[in-house]
Amino acid sequence: MQEHYDEFFEEVFTEMEEKYGEVEEMNVCDNLGDHLVGNVYVKFRREEDAEKAVIDLNNRWFNGQPIHAELSPVTDFRWRTGT
Repeated sequence: MQEHYDEFFEEVFTEMEEKYGEVEEMNVCDNLGDHLVGNVYVKFRREEDAEKAVIDLNNRWFNGQPIHAELSPVTDFRWRTGT
């Protein structure tokens, strides 16, 4: 499972940076099953990059499911991870 998580994390992180802009932080949460199910939180360096990502990602699918992306006012991801 860790290997799948690591591959997923690297793939998503790389795509976010290449398509949308510099990523400051990324967290993957709530992987509750054999398949990657849950939430991905990405903090971009520039707000414009985040806006571009939301528009594009809301027109995409992952593993047969639509992606739901939205902007968040949260700037500190520590509360999401419990650290």
